Amino acid sequence: MEGVTFCFIHKGANKIARVLADNALGIDEDTFSMEDYLYQKRCEGVDFWRWVLIFVLVGVDIWRWMLILGLWVLCFASVVVEEGIRDEWRSSSGKEENRGEDDAVW
Repeated sequence: MEGVTFCFIHKGANKIARVLADNALGIDEDTFSMEDYLYQKRCEGVDFWRWVLIFVLVGVDIWRWMLILGLWVLCFASVVVEEGIRDEWRSSSGKEENRGEDDAVW
């Protein structure tokens, strides 16, 4: 893990220092040193694993939000169904009482 952190920190600091030094010395940016080559080889695997980590974290985040949304929909649907059952039960209870009263009157 230290190598990964070192590559990210070293890459940014090295780039800034190189640009400042190149500007001060008037060196062309197209020059490529052995240090650059070795640094690039050492950090190649880091970029691959960084993208793997990003895709995994984004995938986990998407699944987490889908789960949260699904639970909200499930709760809302259960409340709507429960209210529908209550309304149906009330209306059917009222009809039975009315039928009983109507039958008794006749």
